[in-house]
Amino acid sequence: MKDTCAGCHVGTPTAAQGNAHQSSNHTFEADLTICSSCHGDGVDGAALQASVQSQLTLLDQTIAAKSIKLISAAVVAKGTYFVRAYDPATDEYSSTSVSNVALTVAPTNLTSAEIHGQSAFIFTMATPVTINWVNAAGAPAGSTTSTTFQVPAGNIQAGTPLAAILPAGGILGKSIWNYHLLDGDGTKGIHNLPFYQQVIGATNAQLNTL
Repeated sequence: MKDTCAGCHVGTPTAAQGNAHQSSNHTFEADLTICSSCHGDGVDGAALQASVQSQLTLLDQTIAAKSIKLISAAVVAKGTYFVRAYDPATDEYSSTSVSNVALTVAPTNLTSAEIHGQSAFIFTMATPVTINWVNAAGAPAGSTTSTTFQVPAGNIQAGTPLAAILPAGGILGKSIWNYHLLDGDGTKGIHNLPFYQQVIGATNAQLNTL
């Protein structure tokens, strides 16, 4: 099974397991204990993943800080910005499509999230925000008051007409996409560490220009 998917993901069964038609790894997750068998005694798969996760966490924090900076600038320039809020507990939005929750202060913290495959943030506000929810047909579905809620990245908007504060083609929009590309892969670099490091490095270099 050397140099095959099964070589890393299944592992070589013992003689007893083979006779019983069993493998040593039914999850198909990479067996991090065998990396050194091909890459040398100093290679620790778990340590590599931990290093990449640390880099991804720092990238997420940088994206959040830069995004808050742009949102704060929009508040200064426009006074008000609008979001389309999302409630993962009920799978409901604040509108069927438009950004309609008016905010006058930037969030104190942002954390990356995904909403039905879309890049999003978990907003944390200094004071609670009351949001009226609607169902898929647009009918009222109750309200909540909380300091946290989710927002699709493209639905953070300001101006007349409304325009995205973090447009998909801008540095932050592309950085958010890069983060989700790597984080969503789930391997934490174990398949292609140089690619992960290249993407993280290039993304940080662009973010540093903001």
